[in-house]
Amino acid sequence: MMRSAMSSAPPASSRAGVSVYYRFQDAQGRLHIVDSLANVPGPLRAHAERIELVAPSKQSTSWLSGTHWTSFGLGIGVAFLLVLVFVSMRRGSSALLRLGLVIGAIALLALAYLGWIRRQSGQSESVLASPSALIDDARRAVDQANQRNRSRKKL
Repeated sequence: MMRSAMSSAPPASSRAGVSVYYRFQDAQGRLHIVDSLANVPGPLRAHAERIELVAPSKQSTSWLSGTHWTSFGLGIGVAFLLVLVFVSMRRGSSALLRLGLVIGAIALLALAYLGWIRRQSGQSESVLASPSALIDDARRAVDQANQRNRSRKKL
């Protein structure tokens, strides 16, 4: 069970946008998070862990500033490809060609979506990504989290 003893005053910070907290465990094994080292009992101060939380930077709310133009262009290209598929359907082209164009458009959209997910999570700047790239990213994140947990347990 996690219990925290926090005052209502904002935590001290060493830099603008950074909140500082201290984490410690009491004799009963309960975890406490406080906003000042003065709130940590004297004998436990040497073992208190300092935690710094950095406030996210403010981003512009304009839709133009958040637009990823490569993805936008890719989306326009896929839309154009789909229009070509529907136009070719009316002209009586082969069913195999139409099926290939539809499958190609769907695959391109899926790869672009996976690329967008990787860009949003800060893993890559590539426009297209495969499912295996996302799985590798997840495995790497789990490994990093496990390493941090092991290093904290050693303390």
